[in-house]
Amino acid sequence: MDFHEFFDPNKLAAEHQASIGRMAQRGMIAKAERGELPGRASFGYRNVRTTKGTHIEIDRQAAPLVRRAFHLAANGLSAGQILAKLGKRKADVTFASP
Repeated sequence: MDFHEFFDPNKLAAEHQASIGRMAQRGMIAKAERGELPGRASFGYRNVRTTKGTHIEIDRQAAPLVRRAFHLAANGLSAGQILAKLGKRKADVTFASP
């Protein structure tokens, strides 16, 4: 057996990448079990770290913008129309995935 057949760098890299994915998933599950968000807070909220862990709270600066966006959506405007009305570009806004 050849050295490269036994220690295939592509196979090792794929296994390492899969291992990292499993560890990241375990970390996200552990955070969710503690009641924490496993990532960035959605627009309109902010992550707050304390000695007891991390939680989210309303971002007081973004609140008026979020209220306006919800009002516009309730009146039938699309996401693109809302962004145009608020003077925002899609590239500047991060949308939370459903």
